[in-house]
Amino acid sequence: MSQKSDAIIELSDVHKSLSQNKVLDGLDLTVRRGENLVVIGRSGVGKSVLLKHISGLMKPDKGRIHIEGTEITHLDDTRLTKIQMKIGMVFQGAALFDSLNIDENVGFFLYRYRKELGKEKIRKIVQDKLALVGLYDVLDLKPAELSGGMKKRAGLARALAIEPEILLYDEPTTGLDPITADAINDLMIEMKKRLSVTSIIVTHDMVSAYKVADRIAMIYQGKIIFQGTPDQVKKTKDPFVHQFITGKSEGPIPY
Repeated sequence: MSQKSDAIIELSDVHKSLSQNKVLDGLDLTVRRGENLVVIGRSGVGKSVLLKHISGLMKPDKGRIHIEGTEITHLDDTRLTKIQMKIGMVFQGAALFDSLNIDENVGFFLYRYRKELGKEKIRKIVQDKLALVGLYDVLDLKPAELSGGMKKRAGLARALAIEPEILLYDEPTTGLDPITADAINDLMIEMKKRLSVTSIIVTHDMVSAYKVADRIAMIYQGKIIFQGTPDQVKKTKDPFVHQFITGKSEGPIPY
């Protein structure tokens, strides 16, 4: 099957400037259905901005974004919301609401957009998704009562509650100890196997990248400059990629 026919997400010539700084500069990217794509790059190069464009939280200054063949950049709010309900977002730091308990956090989008399901059914969905990520007996706890790793799992459960076809992870292992981070890596792999979701994972953690990725893409100066398997990334002689993954270079590189 060709890459194009298997595409679930396509970005074409996407441009975005923030505070007069060009963040995305003609970025092209195709994400294949069912793959784990890891996006790497230095801080401030636009990795999180890329996720926000895919999720519809940001609109490009120029360019096209297709989700399952639908161009989303000019959709009205109602049609965009239907697309967004196919996309689960796992935010850096989990981004749980401190004032809500875990049931209300994980079921947030269902309680807001799927009220017809009823509170009892939504609570059962929440329980099931929490169990899927290894959390039990936490429904009535507040986020402050959870460890960092448990918060990350709860954030993933919230993303899963809408039964997404696409999962977006923003630095999922940041701030975690190595054992907890590896457990989150295992969860990302498990979600792909069990749920057949397509995932885009933004990370600085190359240990995580090598473990969870089917393919790795690097952003530099607003463009994707390299794409390849973890093995191809390890063996690349591209100086920009080599410096990022090793912290070393043969000479100065004009970042």
